[in-house]
Amino acid sequence: MRLFNVSEFKYWPQISVALLLMVGYGCYRYFAYYDTRSNDSYVSANLVNMASLVAGPVTRLYVRENQTVKKGDKLIEIDPLPYIYAVEQAKAKLNIAKLNYENDKLAVIKAEQKLKQSRIMLNLTQDHYKRYRPLESKGDVPEITLINLMDKMKEQEAAIAEAEQELKIAQTNLDDNQILAAQAELDQAIYLRNHTTLIAPEDGYITNFNLRIGQYITVGEGLFALIETKQWWVETRYRETVIRMIKPGDKAEIMIDMYPGKVFHGHVNSIGWGINRVAQGNVANSTLVYMKATEDWIRIAQRFPVRIYIDDLTDDYPMRIGASATTITYR
Repeated sequence: MRLFNVSEFKYWPQISVALLLMVGYGCYRYFAYYDTRSNDSYVSANLVNMASLVAGPVTRLYVRENQTVKKGDKLIEIDPLPYIYAVEQAKAKLNIAKLNYENDKLAVIKAEQKLKQSRIMLNLTQDHYKRYRPLESKGDVPEITLINLMDKMKEQEAAIAEAEQELKIAQTNLDDNQILAAQAELDQAIYLRNHTTLIAPEDGYITNFNLRIGQYITVGEGLFALIETKQWWVETRYRETVIRMIKPGDKAEIMIDMYPGKVFHGHVNSIGWGINRVAQGNVANSTLVYMKATEDWIRIAQRFPVRIYIDDLTDDYPMRIGASATTITYR
């Protein structure tokens, strides 16, 4: 009986190719649907585009390019004199408004007193008329006396009407809106004066700083950037086929090209809910993150942004926005 010789089996090449194809397909399935490693990552942080609320020439520079600053540090000063003068002018307007209000209030008091006095005089004349009328019928009081009293009552009634009108006008003029408007103008002037010195809103690094003494800046003009150092993260793009395996709170290992061999640890903060597949400025603008298409006629999985916070930051490894990174998420 002839034994089977394995080396003589003629289908070995086909079996080898089939095994390689199966292994290749298995690797493809793993990396396409189960691998949570991404090289499409970069370091990021909050970036404040510093701008001024007031216009004017720069008179002082407190920082320089790439300097580290603390929250509350002075950065630059814009000529404060015009804004100091504006505060003084607003104070004067407020004082005038208060003085006018006091004068108007005094006018109301005087009008009230005049009306009260006119009514007292009318009541007194009416009492005289009532007392003298019976005496006139008896001949004890001349008729001319009653006629004079009647004329006097008409004059006093007219005086009352005039006093009521004056009181109405005085009450209408008594309005504190002028004080409120002047106070608001003063508050705004103080607010602008206080913003002639630009203050660091957070701890961070100054970058793209090119200001010079005497340079005129306008309101809202971008001056330089402040990179906040309070929180750093890695912005990672993951294929849509593995997004289902990543959840907020998942742990992560982060390798940053600036520090070879160093592994940072972090956690998944959030996962993007949408991307813009239309180039900005073309067809329609979008506030969604624009992901440049990498497909031609081949269907390629889209990538969604995943934000991974770095948890073990130290001063020994300072971060820089845009640095390349690699991330792996796990639970």
